[in-house]
Amino acid sequence: MIRHILLIQFKPTATEQNISELKALFEAMPSKVDGVVAVEWGVNDSPEGKNKHYTHTVLMTFRDEAGAKITFRIQSMTH
Repeated sequence: MIRHILLIQFKPTATEQNISELKALFEAMPSKVDGVVAVEWGVNDSPEGKNKHYTHTVLMTFRDEAGAKITFRIQSMTH
């Protein structure tokens, strides 16, 4: 099992709808991408104030290294 943490800083123009749509896309990944076991979405809340403007987090769990590599290749093709 491999876990990957993604920190997200949205542009000021991002709307709540944009954020909700992205959340839904991430949460759908386990049913659409082989090798993705789970995706957790949350707010980056640092009581110490160390968020560094990153407002949201995604924790992805992959079955194995091959699953992680496939997902990262998909992500790189969409950016």
